[in-house]
Amino acid sequence: MWRNILIQVAYQLLVMIILMFFGQMMFFEKSFNIITTEPRKNGVPTDKLVLNTIIFHTFILMNIMNMINSRVVVDDELNVFKTLFNNKYFWLVFVFEMGVQNAIIWFAELDLISALFGVAPLKWYMVLVCWILALLTLGVRVLA
Repeated sequence: MWRNILIQVAYQLLVMIILMFFGQMMFFEKSFNIITTEPRKNGVPTDKLVLNTIIFHTFILMNIMNMINSRVVVDDELNVFKTLFNNKYFWLVFVFEMGVQNAIIWFAELDLISALFGVAPLKWYMVLVCWILALLTLGVRVLA
C-alpha cells in the first residue's frame, strides 16, 4: 500500500509541477506571469485562470481515478478492475464525484459557476489532456 501511495504522489506531483510551470507553453500563445497576473480582467477570465482550471480539473480527475486503484492493495494483483462491481456504494460515490466535477467544468461558462468555483471555460483539447493525464493514473499503478 505504501508503495502505491508513494508512486501516486510522485506521479501526481510531477504532473502538477509540469502543468504549473510549463502549462502556459503547452496551451497558450502568449506567456504570462503565473504569480502576478490577475485571474480575471474586467470580469473576463484570463489565461492564468484557464491554466488554474486545467490544474484543478486534472488534479481532481487523477484522484477520482485513483479511487479505482485504491480498491486493490494486494502486491501481486495488477488487475484493478477485477472486483470493481462488488460494491454499489463505491459506484454511487464515484459517479457523484465525477458528475459534480465535470458539471463544474462544463458549466464554467456561466458567470455564477465561474465565480463560485473560480474556474474558467476550457477548450476541448484542454479537457482531453486533463482526462489523459488522469487515466494514466491507472497505468502508474502497474509500476507500483
